[in-house]
Amino acid sequence: MIELGHYTLLASLLICSWGFVAGIIGGRNGSLAMQRSAVRSVHANFFLLLITSCSLSGLIFTDQFSVRYIASYSSRNLPFLYKLSVFWGGQEGSLLFWALSISMVSFIAVVFSKRHTPALVSYLSAFLLGIMAFFALLIFFTGNPFTLMDRQVLDGQGLNPLLQNWYMVIHPPTLFWGFAGLAVPFAFAMAALADNFRDKTWIQGAGNWALFSWIFLTIGITLGGRWAYEELGWGGYWAWDPVENASFLPWLTLTAFIHSIILWKQRGQLKLWSFILLVVSFELTIFGTFITRSGVLSSVHAFGNSSIGAFLMWFMILTGLFSLGWIFYRYRKFKPEARLESLASREAVFVLNNWILAIFTLAVFSGTVLPAVSEIVTGRKVSVDNSFYNQVSWPLGLTLLFITGICTILTWKKAYAREIRIPLGISLAAGLITCIISLLYGVREGISLAFYSVSAFVLAALVLKVFRKVVSVSRKEGINPAAAFLRTISLSNRLICSTLVHAGFVIVVVGIIGSSLYTREETFMVREGEVFQMEDYTLTFNGVKQDHDPIKDVVTAELEVIRNGSVIGLLEPQKHFHHNYEQPMTEIALYQTFFRDLYTILYGWDGEGNFSFRIIINPLVRFIWWGVALMSLAAAWRVLFLIFAKGR
Repeated sequence: MIELGHYTLLASLLICSWGFVAGIIGGRNGSLAMQRSAVRSVHANFFLLLITSCSLSGLIFTDQFSVRYIASYSSRNLPFLYKLSVFWGGQEGSLLFWALSISMVSFIAVVFSKRHTPALVSYLSAFLLGIMAFFALLIFFTGNPFTLMDRQVLDGQGLNPLLQNWYMVIHPPTLFWGFAGLAVPFAFAMAALADNFRDKTWIQGAGNWALFSWIFLTIGITLGGRWAYEELGWGGYWAWDPVENASFLPWLTLTAFIHSIILWKQRGQLKLWSFILLVVSFELTIFGTFITRSGVLSSVHAFGNSSIGAFLMWFMILTGLFSLGWIFYRYRKFKPEARLESLASREAVFVLNNWILAIFTLAVFSGTVLPAVSEIVTGRKVSVDNSFYNQVSWPLGLTLLFITGICTILTWKKAYAREIRIPLGISLAAGLITCIISLLYGVREGISLAFYSVSAFVLAALVLKVFRKVVSVSRKEGINPAAAFLRTISLSNRLICSTLVHAGFVIVVVGIIGSSLYTREETFMVREGEVFQMEDYTLTFNGVKQDHDPIKDVVTAELEVIRNGSVIGLLEPQKHFHHNYEQPMTEIALYQTFFRDLYTILYGWDGEGNFSFRIIINPLVRFIWWGVALMSLAAAWRVLFLIFAKGR
């Protein structure tokens, strides 16, 4: 299997290189033979990398420790579930998985390309194969997971205990699929440039794949936050870590692109801006990989210093300059088809939305790279703490939330007072009522009042928009409201999906505000049998027990929890002492209700019977997970509709 992995990697590099040339020639000269060869190269590359990946997986599951990668990240006693994570748990394997993901989405994109002209598909295949050729070259020569050990070992080091969590089985693949999916709209954009925009259908393909990538980036980022929340034992889910930021940056620009491309299709506007956003989004995925592998920025998520970082940096610079240069060379092709008629219009709000997302992206990017840049320029590393990001994100986030509601109320071209008076008045009233209720319940922080009020304003605007559509359908077709609602769902897919996505966004914002501003925590030092109080929770420490398995020793504390006189049950926070790692791992215990989490951490003990616990009450955290689920499901519904409805 080792030789098979080597040879299929080499074959992938050769196939991608040939397919890139064939695709360019086929697109320029119209040669059907070259066009077919480029498409077949995409198919062949996918199956070659699938064989390569199966070879590596076979070596992992059969404990072939003669392979350096497997000896570094796996072990005989590693559970089956976590052996899946070994594939992408290290640098070389994660690069192979990313290459496999790009080859998979490329294969799917080409298979579902019948609506496009052969020339466009030929160019599309060429640019996708060009990207994959770079990854094949990178993996084969600098990050080969099939490199042999220079000595014999009987067992491997094992997977990092932080990665031995089921979220790490699904978080990296979803994030990689989001990154890989972005290669397709980028390649569509380059193919459209090469084809001189003769085939107008490229924009639909790029839009569908952008939405696909956005869904998986959203899920991947959230699963990473859930992993941090439950595995790192600090009570939070987002720390503005450089690698966290690196996944968030393309999500921001991709969100902007999804909105700008709507304006392109609806009004023929923001063409140049949309192209730039696509290029920047793709380059930011490479930037994220560069951060995790270059060692220029320290992060709990990073792989450490590597020579791969330099190759990624040059690939990012060269492809970025080439793409942007080509875009400006074709500048006349991006002339808008219509002007902005009024500031009181949906178009104006879409433009404002894009600018705010761009400012947000620039601010996060600046804060992320500042430590490295300052060290290069001045020799001193300037640290950027969370306060910087919070000062930026609160006002920008509130503005984005507010214009979501305004955009829902306004109409295309120009909104007249008689059209928006009623929905605007009702939505503002909903925000005002929410503000009053919040004050009555003791909310005094200005940020909270603003976010909760604006959230109610947006939700009211969204509900009213659907309500007015249902009433319109009911009157037009003479059917009852229930039937009209079902009819609206079947006929107005874009309306329903966008409403659900933005409603999910509001729910996420409410969860972030609640969990960020109203977290309470306290540390207790207790002995066995002692009782301690955290707000309305009464906790009794019943002692500890110790367990052992082949890979770790486990110390489990037992906490009996009572709330308002009712017994909730037992919570069992733990400390894990892995045999191959010196640093003990914290495993939290969590009790969740609709509105808040009781988060318990076993900190440690002093050897004299005193045990330290950190107890945290996190309000509204579950709103984040629920909101993201709603956003992702609604966006997936939209993608499926576009696929099966052939772009209607």
